[in-house]
Amino acid sequence: MSVATLERPEARTIWGKELRLRRRVRLADQAWLARQMAVLAKAGLGLPESLGLLARQRAGKVVGDLAEAMREELLAGRSPTTVVKAHEAELGALFSALVGAGEAAGVLPVTLAKLADLLEARLKLRSKTRSVVTYPLFVLTTAVVLALVILLAVVPVFSRMFAQMGAGLPGPTKVLVALSHGLLSHLWVLPLVALVIAGVVAWLRRDSRARYWASATSLRLPMVGSLVSKAALARVASTLSTMMGAGTDALSVLAYASQATANRVWSAVLDRAGDLLRSGHGLSRALRMAMAETPGTDTNFEVLAAMAEVGERSGSTPDVLGHLAQGLTEEVETGLSTLQSSVEPLLIVVVGALVGSMIIALYLPIFHVVTVLGHQTPTSGGA
Repeated sequence: MSVATLERPEARTIWGKELRLRRRVRLADQAWLARQMAVLAKAGLGLPESLGLLARQRAGKVVGDLAEAMREELLAGRSPTTVVKAHEAELGALFSALVGAGEAAGVLPVTLAKLADLLEARLKLRSKTRSVVTYPLFVLTTAVVLALVILLAVVPVFSRMFAQMGAGLPGPTKVLVALSHGLLSHLWVLPLVALVIAGVVAWLRRDSRARYWASATSLRLPMVGSLVSKAALARVASTLSTMMGAGTDALSVLAYASQATANRVWSAVLDRAGDLLRSGHGLSRALRMAMAETPGTDTNFEVLAAMAEVGERSGSTPDVLGHLAQGLTEEVETGLSTLQSSVEPLLIVVVGALVGSMIIALYLPIFHVVTVLGHQTPTSGGA
């Protein structure tokens, strides 16, 4: 399959693999592809043969189709750099840049191994972060759903029963019944709230100023802001270390590192540092000046500049930044584990208090009636 085939509009069918190749390859598949290509190249297998083997292993999947397309392009006489560059939309700019640098330096297997290390470390940290974020969201979503079920389905049944009993309701029960009646008479509010939330999320994702504000705010959140900042620094440092170690020039390294981070503050600092680098400043000086000019930065930006200065003095900037990235990654993983172990008991208490208070409020009138009847029964018997 050629690149020309991929670009033909009529080839983009819903069920064809041409359309599947237009999709971005998952980070896990990128790491797998880089690792397998490095291992097979080290074993002496040619790149087209390696890609053919990998295509058969993942036949029918996006990464398998991509490996087959790249194999055919290599057999057509194109260089690895040209082939990967043609598929930059699927593999990402970092993959393309490192393959190009590795081929130019004649150390493509080594560069692929470094790329695999970088992607695997990034994947591990992302998985850890998602697990920490997913659990609280799942628990809180479950609690909200349970609360809505109680308010919309359970409370009306108890409300009718209380009306038949004719007994006065305690304060907590009155509040719960009033809240239930209010939701039932204004159900349109729920989809409206959902639409507002979806609109805010879409605005935050599309508006550049909103994304910058969200990124700057995330760096200053209590408990998690430091972890967010260190995780961003680890990602930037590892990208700089890997690409500089592969022989990529500093200007291109900053551009790729800016694309590699999702935090807009870090991206703005790296973009500005690239402009200053063009003006003749050194890397550490450019980073410090960019940090001073960019709002929303914190102490971790100074850490990057300081370590870059150490690397410049010793002539081993890639190694210094690599050690920084490794140490920060371990620190962030430990911090995420500690945060998760601290949040779980708190979530259990919050959910238990929310649902438990609603259940108690529902049964308070019943407890009151049972108590009153219990006091009246002996008196009736004595009479």
